[in-house]
Amino acid sequence: MYVYNRRGLIVRLIWLCIAIVRWLAAGCGIVGRPRVVTLCYHGVTARQRRRFERQITWIADRAVPPDAAELDLRRRRARPGVCVTFDDGFANLLDHALPVTRELGIPAMVFVVTENLGCRPKWDLTPDHPDASQITLSESQLRQAAEEPLCRFASHSSTHPRLTDLPLGQARRELSQSKAVLEQMLGRPVEDFAYPYGACNPTLVREAFASGYRRIHTMGPITMPGEVCGEVIVRMKMSPDAWTIEFRLTVAGAYDWLASVRRVFHRLRQARSAAAPSATSQLQAKAPGA
Repeated sequence: MYVYNRRGLIVRLIWLCIAIVRWLAAGCGIVGRPRVVTLCYHGVTARQRRRFERQITWIADRAVPPDAAELDLRRRRARPGVCVTFDDGFANLLDHALPVTRELGIPAMVFVVTENLGCRPKWDLTPDHPDASQITLSESQLRQAAEEPLCRFASHSSTHPRLTDLPLGQARRELSQSKAVLEQMLGRPVEDFAYPYGACNPTLVREAFASGYRRIHTMGPITMPGEVCGEVIVRMKMSPDAWTIEFRLTVAGAYDWLASVRRVFHRLRQARSAAAPSATSQLQAKAPGA
């Protein structure tokens, strides 16, 4: 299900109205626009290819890679630059996404799970999830695709866990081992990391930069810890199934508020999860014979 539609059509329409108001209030995107909007796709199926091609063609003249060296280019643009990324490294990208980006000269970055190559996702997905039955790139496919000058590969961890739920040592291994494996596989430095589920915190930001990454990619704003050297890139989830108006408002920066809202909801869920065990312990303590 498309990300803007996960909470139903009514919520999707409300979000759309807010985005339109945000765009109009910013003088049709002239005031306070971001320098760059980074899109986060996942797989692109045969059914979605035509819609994906229309979306990418719309932003072809302002597509930029996520390198810090492109910062000056981004500032000079009349409209936000657009960076295209893909999470999980699904093999269907070879047939339905990367040929399109290559033909249009658009840089693309693919984040792969290094212990989940050439098979279905091993991380938790519901059976009806659109990606549950998709196969990820094999090592040989990854090597071949990496030869394309406009296609770069980066780390999405070793096993795709929610890093904020792991002990620090295990999270650190997910960061460093995936980088080492991918660098050995490709024979080149890997400088970008995308947090699975967008789940990160200041400690994990620090650990990612300590592991040698220059850029980290999240799904919401985060407080940067002191004395770190690197760039934090907030991405916007996207799908070929987005309405045209949703897509165009997203790349205009009109949905940028949604990242902050998503972060608030995530913190509320964390607070409820933390409170639930405490409530259970209190009930057990009050139970007869406890």
